[in-house]
Amino acid sequence: MNTDPVVAVVEDDPDLAELYAAYLEPACAVRVAETGEAALSALDEAVDVVVLDRDLGEWHGDDIVAVVRERDLDCAIAMVTGVEPAFDIVDLPVDDYLTKPVTKEDLRRTVEELLYRLVGGSDRQELLALVSRRLALEARYDDRRLEREPAYETLRRRIRLAEEGLDLAAEPNPSKHRPDACPECGLRWDVRVDETVGYVHIGARVWKCRGCGRVVNLPDPSDRRVARR
Repeated sequence: MNTDPVVAVVEDDPDLAELYAAYLEPACAVRVAETGEAALSALDEAVDVVVLDRDLGEWHGDDIVAVVRERDLDCAIAMVTGVEPAFDIVDLPVDDYLTKPVTKEDLRRTVEELLYRLVGGSDRQELLALVSRRLALEARYDDRRLEREPAYETLRRRIRLAEEGLDLAAEPNPSKHRPDACPECGLRWDVRVDETVGYVHIGARVWKCRGCGRVVNLPDPSDRRVARR
């Protein structure tokens, strides 16, 4: 039995659809749908991740999102679009939002992280989805614009509530140098969520965030460079 994760690529540009499939194979079993109608047939209980173009011509990607949620499919959705994110994504039930052009590394990392989120429980998945939307908005707008937008404050409040709703247990820190949270997305590293921590310890002073993939490599303060005369 094939146990590879199943990714549905929903993209109306045939060249891009083929490219995204090539990026993800052979690590994933990829289904390609180039129309909204084809997407309805491709999306079932076997799909783990949907890579979804937001503009499908006669269909809108938001409509496909609604279908996925109405069918109660246990899959993650990465919205991929040429349109810069606006504040409407605060209420868009997707797990990540990527702006074209998307590199092989971007797509592979995103799918890998979404697969990780699926095994951690729906509450943690929702928290990381909210954080991803916050990151997308912060990448586009400056702080002053964000502070004036009620939707952004709503998003931040939802993130706080999601954190409070989880069973957070203190995570012992074997290294006094490890940050308490990811400097990129703010995911807390000082707690366990559903027996899982939010980082991967790669080296003595190197950590990778499970939420956004950011690698933090802190210099050792004992290292000294002696200038030679």
